[in-house]
Amino acid sequence: YIILSLFFRWDNVSRRWKQRKNVQAVKLFVVDDLHMIGGSIGPVLEVICSRMRYMSAQLDTSVRIVGLSSSLTNARDIGAWLGCSAAATFNFLPNTRPVPLELYIQGFNLSHTASRLAAMVRPVYQAISRHAGKLNPKPALVFVPGRRQSRSTAIDMLTMAHADGAPQRFLHISETDETFVKLLNSLQVFLILNFLE
Repeated sequence: YIILSLFFRWDNVSRRWKQRKNVQAVKLFVVDDLHMIGGSIGPVLEVICSRMRYMSAQLDTSVRIVGLSSSLTNARDIGAWLGCSAAATFNFLPNTRPVPLELYIQGFNLSHTASRLAAMVRPVYQAISRHAGKLNPKPALVFVPGRRQSRSTAIDMLTMAHADGAPQRFLHISETDETFVKLLNSLQVFLILNFLE
């Protein structure tokens, strides 16, 4: 059997594993996104991985568990938790990436979330200018806690670019590009319809 499933669906399916022969027949369990174990889906990930290990022990069958994730600082701990030996745990260094990644971290010591996010806007813009380049810009990725903050940060970035005299700084497409115009029109229709509701 090959079963492809989301975390939450596999949690539902495998809860009654004693009554489901298809679940008991699983010999290879591949779980992806283990780096999300500290996030909102973390408890579900923990439960399904632990349940598969428990099921394997109870049935006296070996279920091979393959865990995949982005870079982890505690890969050996995760591997040990999944029952993998140190020799069977692989954690690749960032320099083995097919596309090189440069990582820059800057800390802010403010406990109030809204104040911290507001204080980070200008340094983020400056970091993008410094590291991504102005003449031949490279892609930059900025993590924010949610959708609302991503909109706010994008507006702040555009405002700062305009204040620097480069209003087209983040626009890497022609304003007359057909795909861009279609996307913009559909977005305007979507916003109008949502506003009318």
